[in-house]
Amino acid sequence: MKLYYIFTAESGFDLTQIIDYKFAGSVKLGYVLIKFNESDIDNVIELYDEYLKKSIYLNYKINGYMFFGSDGGLYKYSDGDFVKVSSQGRRILISIAYLSFSRNRYFIKTLKDTKKFSLKFNDSVVLKKFSVLSFKSYDFYCREQNISFNFRLKKSSSTDKPLMIYMAGGASLGHDNIKQLVECNKLLHRQLKRHDCNILIPQEPCASYTYKPDRNDYYNAVLQLVDLICDEVKADRNRIYLVGSSGGGVATWEMIYRSPDLFACGISVMGRFIFDKNIIDFERFLNTPLWVAHSSDDNNVVIDSDDYCVEELKKIGADVRYTRWNNYGHRMNKKFFRNEPWAEWMFSQVKQ
Repeated sequence: MKLYYIFTAESGFDLTQIIDYKFAGSVKLGYVLIKFNESDIDNVIELYDEYLKKSIYLNYKINGYMFFGSDGGLYKYSDGDFVKVSSQGRRILISIAYLSFSRNRYFIKTLKDTKKFSLKFNDSVVLKKFSVLSFKSYDFYCREQNISFNFRLKKSSSTDKPLMIYMAGGASLGHDNIKQLVECNKLLHRQLKRHDCNILIPQEPCASYTYKPDRNDYYNAVLQLVDLICDEVKADRNRIYLVGSSGGGVATWEMIYRSPDLFACGISVMGRFIFDKNIIDFERFLNTPLWVAHSSDDNNVVIDSDDYCVEELKKIGADVRYTRWNNYGHRMNKKFFRNEPWAEWMFSQVKQ
């Protein structure tokens, strides 16, 4: 079996040291993908150790050394043996490749990018963008938060159109860049198709063997991404809308609180606001109209937080409406997005 690993100059590593194993890339380009036989492992380990000493954010040495196999799997080398730990090595390598070729503070494969990056893996894989239902697939790395995640973007045919961000629930966590799109399409497509707008759907990454991304880092990174997307699609910054369901409802509360002047409105369905009652400043929500929806018999995300927050917001005169049902549990989002006029309400909001 052939094995692969990718080294980059960004960590300060001298790429000329691994030229003997070069399979793709170059010192000039700033990355070298190596291919080696199992019998070469001792020499590669020496290089690997030196690389990891300088690596800023990529560290795979966790109870062994991680390499990518020619069968598309991820292998751990420990105590003289290679053990397959994941069948997703090819996907992981592609993700790392995107991260590695960042030369800016934030990295985004924009619609303006015309350069095609072609990475041969097992002599056959070409890395490229692809579309589903007009939603193009991208990867984002935020160096400030040291986090990467996938997202989908559908660009309006015109400039100066609204940007809607959909924050998906816990069932859509991952790196496949599909589940969050399926969730959004299933819940929102019927009403969204009537409106011309830009749609951004980030995918919250799962914790993995590489790192366990903190949700605070993820929320902050998404806010950075929103700013970049607005520039990219030339969106109307007075009409940025945030919608979330379940875990995405949690994100909606959190992101509006972090950026109280960014969004024209927010819709949180089956979510909650995680906060300390002694230090929370509800006035940070005053500039953002909110539509909160929940069911009292939700045993997955309990309604207590929404009940409390809505009451506090009403006390200070915030623009908040509350859809509170009693018999739909943690499935009420389907009925809400299908039957309530949330889209008409959302697109009528303009930041003052």
